Amino acid sequence: GQALLLIVGTMAGASIPWLLASELSTARVDAERRRAVVRFSAVANLALGAAFGLGVGAVSLRFAGWTISLVLIAATVLIFASSTFVGWLQGHKRFRPIAGVRVLEASAKAAFGLGAVAIGAGAGGALSGFAVGAGIIVVLGAWAMRSDLSGTVTGLQTGRLVRRALSMGGIPLLVAILASAGAGVVVLVPTEAAEAASYQVAALLGRVPTFLAGALALVAFPLMSRGNGRSAPAIAKRAVDSYSAVAVPFGIALVTMPAEVLRRIFPTYDALDAVLPMVAVSGILIGFIGLLATSHQAAGRFRGATTRLAIVFALQAGGMVAGWSIGGVSGLALG
Repeated sequence: GQALLLIVGTMAGASIPWLLASELSTARVDAERRRAVVRFSAVANLALGAAFGLGVGAVSLRFAGWTISLVLIAATVLIFASSTFVGWLQGHKRFRPIAGVRVLEASAKAAFGLGAVAIGAGAGGALSGFAVGAGIIVVLGAWAMRSDLSGTVTGLQTGRLVRRALSMGGIPLLVAILASAGAGVVVLVPTEAAEAASYQVAALLGRVPTFLAGALALVAFPLMSRGNGRSAPAIAKRAVDSYSAVAVPFGIALVTMPAEVLRRIFPTYDALDAVLPMVAVSGILIGFIGLLATSHQAAGRFRGATTRLAIVFALQAGGMVAGWSIGGVSGLALG
């Protein structure tokens, strides 16, 4: 369940929030245009959340009952809905409030989940923390954006925003798929529970650089969108340099960590030492890809960047299929 919601969180931040941030940051929009894009984003995220929620519910029924599946569906809808507020803050370049929102969501999620487990609510209670954390952000966002959420969106405005969402949304969506594909596939393929669990832990550790890249992209995107032709490359370079300074040493530490140390820290995940180095390397590379893609997105080079990312995804998918057929979970990580 947690792996599915991790994928949901990645997907939720991959399209509509970037459209909202771009619309709010690229020009001094008038009040009506601002309200239109905020309303459109809120409705679109609810629709996407419902669609993804049904998919998550269907997948979760393979390994859980109806109660947990319904919790996952609710959490999915709320996670998508909460991403509207993040895109709104990003578009206004209010990065400290974004950090506060993330901390508040994580804290509420952990506190409620742990409390639910403590009173005997089990896995469903733990997963409900995701819904509670996201729900708090939805309420805060609705209050903060209240002046922009009133009224309706005209058909002309909707058509323009849908076209723009489709043109620019492919870039962050493909990056999100690259980052979460392995964790999603290992849930679906038949494998030993211990091996699948080892891969999920490796994915959580190895994808830390992608979260860092996402945070840097969140800050850099509106700045590059507003910047002129000279400043945007400098902003992109600073983002890449900052990422390299942290992500590369972190990845090297994961790749070179002795198996004995891993077994002491994670004693129940026997296959972790076999898959972690490969997942860590891919995490670093996907982070670089994400930052490069963000620079293309900010410059409006949607078609070329989307095409290249689609090629990368096709190569990744082929590698994962071949790796799984040859070496199981270890081959999947290599692919």
